Amino acid sequence: MFNLFQQAVRTAYLDLKKNNRLDFVREWPSTKDLKNWCLQCCENNLDQHDERVFRNFFNATQSNQPLSEIIKKFDTDKLRPLRNFIVGNTLARPNWNVVKLLAVLIDFQPRPYRMETWGKTETIISLIQTELEEMSPSISVTTTNDKEEDNSYANGETEIFLKIQVCRRGQVVHRL
Repeated sequence: MFNLFQQAVRTAYLDLKKNNRLDFVREWPSTKDLKNWCLQCCENNLDQHDERVFRNFFNATQSNQPLSEIIKKFDTDKLRPLRNFIVGNTLARPNWNVVKLLAVLIDFQPRPYRMETWGKTETIISLIQTELEEMSPSISVTTTNDKEEDNSYANGETEIFLKIQVCRRGQVVHRL
C-alpha cells in the first residue's frame, strides 16, 4: 500500500507545480532549493509526526541539536534522492523517508502514512475519484466492488477488484 501513498504524494507535488503553487525559479528544484525548503518548513513549527519524519531523513533521531541547525549542516548532495523522486529519475523504489519528507513539505493529506489508512478501499476509491475529477470537472466517477469473497493475504494485504466508469455529461467514456 505504500506504493499508493508514494504515487499520491508525487502526483500531488506535480499538481502543485503545474498550478504554480511552488516557489522554485527553475523547472525542477535543485538540492540547494530543497534544503532551503526544508529549513522554511522546519521553521513553521512542525507537529511531532512531521518532526520525526525530518529527524529520520536528516539522521538526527539521537541528536539534541535544533533541527534547523542539523539541516543547515546537512550535506546538500544527500538531498539528491528527494530531487530524483520529484523529477521521476528513480529506477528503484525511493526510500520511505524520501516520500514521507516530500509529503510533509507539500502538506500532503492524509499523513502520516499509516498502512491501515492506505489499505482501505474507500481511501483508494477517493484518490481515484479526486484525481480524475480534478483532471476534468465534467467527469464523474462511479465504482463498484464485484467481489464479495475475502481476498486477504497472510502479509495483511487485501486484493481489491473495482469496476470504474468514467462518465462525461452522462455518457460512459471509459471503463477501468
